[in-house]
Amino acid sequence: AGGLKGLSARDMNLTYAPDGQKLEHALLEGGGAIELAGERAAAGRRIAGEWIDIGLAPDGTTVTALSARQNVQIDLPPEGGAPARTIRSGTLQGSGEPGSGLTTASFGERVEFRETAGGTASPRVARSENMDLAMKGGFSGIESARFSGGVSFEEGDLRASARDARYGLARSILTLAGGDEASGRMPQVVDKHATI
Repeated sequence: AGGLKGLSARDMNLTYAPDGQKLEHALLEGGGAIELAGERAAAGRRIAGEWIDIGLAPDGTTVTALSARQNVQIDLPPEGGAPARTIRSGTLQGSGEPGSGLTTASFGERVEFRETAGGTASPRVARSENMDLAMKGGFSGIESARFSGGVSFEEGDLRASARDARYGLARSILTLAGGDEASGRMPQVVDKHATI
């Protein structure tokens, strides 16, 4: 899980280790996309962007560094009871270790984080200027998301806003902090029954 499964782009520069077998680095330009393997038979994770720079561990398959910009999109399929997730942003910086793959990711420039449980459930959507993720290795699961730079959060009739927010995905807990600098409004949660 988390190992490099495929690469595509208009232009691609690949650097191999001295043995000529293991990939060390890849630079994708023009509609680039990479696919990381999922757990067992699960669908993989897809990362797309106009420009993607990838660093790999000595094994030639574990992604340990990732930079992307322009029309960045990550698609995470539903897995282990978790909903499908899509992240869109202008930039992405990810890092990790050779034994585990990517474990942190920072997104910038108009971030949108969307969870879709399927069926008739309303999608859960958060928008902010920046977002930092803490993850299990290789994007195999998101543990927490920290939003900053003005956050709005929507799910059905529920609306929430603040300067910063932390979303604990395992327990579905959203913590809001700080007044919105643009509107001067303190953290707020609104639904059809109440405004807090």
